[in-house]
Amino acid sequence: MDKKNTRVAVPLSEEAYDAVSTIARVSGVSRGKFLADLLNDAVPSLLAVARAVRAVEAISQDEGDKARAAVLNAEKEMISSLNALTENLRLSSSEADATAAGGPQGTDGDDVSDPPILTGGFRLGYKGGSA
Repeated sequence: MDKKNTRVAVPLSEEAYDAVSTIARVSGVSRGKFLADLLNDAVPSLLAVARAVRAVEAISQDEGDKARAAVLNAEKEMISSLNALTENLRLSSSEADATAAGGPQGTDGDDVSDPPILTGGFRLGYKGGSA
C-alpha cells in the first residue's frame, strides 16, 4: 500500500531559507525533498515525544504530583551526593597539599613517618622508633 504524502507550508526565516537552499542545491535535491528527508529521519524521535506527551496528559493530578515529588527527591539526593563528593575531593586535595608541603602531620603537629608494614599500611599513631 502506498503511503499518502501531505504537503505543508512552512514559513522559514531568511537565514534558515538560505541554509536549506544551499544544502539542497549542493545535494542536488529540491528544498522540499531535503526538508522532507530531514523530518522523516526525525519521525521516530517525534513519535516518542508524542507518546510521552500523551502519557503525561493521561495521568491524574495526584499521579503527576507524586511523579514531581519523586523527581524533586531524586534531585535532592543527587545534590547531596554531589556535595559529599565535592567535600571528599576538597579533603583529598588538602591532604595532597599537606603531603606535598612536607608530609602528613600527627595530631600534635609532629611529622608522622610511614607506618610499619605490620599494620598493613594503616596509620595507628606510630611515630617511629621502637614499638
